[in-house]
Order: sequence, then structure tokens, then C-alpha cells
Amino acid sequence: MALEKYLKTKDFSVSKETFELLLDDRIDLLVTNPRPNKEDLAKYYDTEDYISHTDRKRSITDRVYGFVKKITLNHKLEMLDAFDIQEKTILDIGCGTGDFLNVCQQAGWNVTGIEPSEKARNKALEKLRKDTYVYSDVHAFFEDDFAGEVKDFDYKQSYKQTKLYHHSEYELKNVEDEVLKFKEDYTPEHKTYQFDVITMWHVLEHVHDLDKYIYRLKQLLKPGGVLVIAAPNYKSYDAEFYQEHWAGFDVPRHLWHFSQTAIHRLFSTEFMKVVKTVPMKFDAFYVSLLSEQYKNGKKNFFKAIYRGVKSNLKAKRTGEYSSLIYVLKNM
Repeated sequence: MALEKYLKTKDFSVSKETFELLLDDRIDLLVTNPRPNKEDLAKYYDTEDYISHTDRKRSITDRVYGFVKKITLNHKLEMLDAFDIQEKTILDIGCGTGDFLNVCQQAGWNVTGIEPSEKARNKALEKLRKDTYVYSDVHAFFEDDFAGEVKDFDYKQSYKQTKLYHHSEYELKNVEDEVLKFKEDYTPEHKTYQFDVITMWHVLEHVHDLDKYIYRLKQLLKPGGVLVIAAPNYKSYDAEFYQEHWAGFDVPRHLWHFSQTAIHRLFSTEFMKVVKTVPMKFDAFYVSLLSEQYKNGKKNFFKAIYRGVKSNLKAKRTGEYSSLIYVLKNM
């Protein structure tokens, strides 16, 4: 398998290191190269500039982000409430400081979160009810010690074989022994650690083992459940205009850079189907504001507005918005 060179960019916000973006044209996906080891990734998030891990409101960018977040939180909740769901259980992966979980909880949803950052996780727990769980990693649901002192376990049958694609080779992996653990009151009709809805708001581009993660999402989602993914779209006009300065690349924190084709093809292998695509129009302005700073050394508010408007107008015709929300159904 050959990956084509797409462009060179750099980490503008933390390390200033240079990275390549490689194109896998079979699924229309960009891959960050080199990809840091899992153990090394944390240092690239160790900055106050990583706004989703803080609640700060110092700069104009912070205030724009906070203003947009308040509006979009209500829009996200409206989207969830429109789903035909009875139990209203939701897992928010990458929940940050917990604002979305808080809104959902107040609206009657039974919420669980996942957030790798301990600082952000603690802020989230301050906003949520005391009986709410926020875990550090999605794989916690599959670890031996997850269920604590439960003595007798029941297990969900995994696929006996699945083909995992690691963007360097095809590997047939036997996963017959992989199991999902449940509480003692588990019955086939009551799968404690499966959810009606799983949300990932600008998170999928951060995960290290993409194929295994998608497989885990399949295991955690109820049959007929809904997976909601928001991700930057490298096919948008603002990405095309800013090129290596486009803030949506955000290397190396963003390890993968998705197109609509890539999302469809990656999830179809686990029988999850994109049933709806929703634009995130505010992202064009916020990303353009950051991109102006990366390109010109300063935030040019008026240029960013112009580029954001132009990007959204072009996307009305092409469908290629700066960021997109994908609603997938577990088939």
C-alpha cells in the first residue's frame, strides 16, 4: 500500500515540530506522519492553549469559542432529543470539562463520559451529579478490573474474526477471546454497558488505534443505536485556502484527517451506516480565526469572518463544510 505525500505542516500551538500529511487515496483519508507513540502524545496537549481542557475566557479566541459553545450545546441536545430512543443512555467520548454532559443530564439523559485529561475530567465531575462516571479511556470498559468486586461475569460475544486496517498492512486478527464485561444483573435483554447514543465531538481524529477504536464503538453501541461524530473536513474551502496553516489539521494531536468518503468507508466495515450529515457552520469562522494567526502571526477578525462566510457559501453548493456532524446508525 502506497501513501502519497499531500503537504507539510507544523504544530503551531505547542512543539513547533514539522509533520507530513499522507494521502490514502483508497478511502480519501489523510494520515499524520510521523505518528507519535501513545506515551508521547500527552506532551502535545500540555498547554493552556488547548481550550477544550479548560474553561478559560482570556483571549478573543477563548470568548468566541465560549460563545459558539453555548449556542451549539443546545443544538446538539435538540439533535439527540429528535432520536427515537426510550432509555436515553448516552456515552460522550472526549467530554472535556463536561458542559455537554451537564446539559444532557439536566434534560433527563443518563450520562457517562470518557476524558483522558485528568484536569478536564475533574472539572467535568464538579458540574455533574455525584453518581456520574467519567472514565479515562474507552478501553476501561474492557479491562479485567473494571467491574470491581463483581464475582461472576457474563460476556458479550465478539466477532470471531475481524479485518483491522492499520494503514500500513492488512492484518487478520483473531478476536475470539475479546470480551465485554457486564454487571451481575446482566441478561441478554439488559446490556449494562451498551448505550443508546455515543457522541464524539471532534474526538475521532485524536484516537491512536483507529480501527480498534471503531470496533470498540460497535461493541459499546446498542443494536439500532446512534453514533454521532463531529470532525474537521479537509475537503472544505477554508482548508483549501489556508493549506498548511489550516487550524483544522492541528498536528500531531489530529492523527487522522477525514473526508466524507473516509467516514462512510471506515464505518461501513462494522455495519454502521451514515444516515445524516449536518454542517457545523460556526467552525468555519473559528478555524479561520486560528488559521489567520498561524499564517500571518496575528488574529485578523475581519479576514476570518470573510473566509468563514465564503467557506459556508461554497459549501451550500458542494456540501463540504469546514466541519461536519455524521449521524450513524448501528445496523
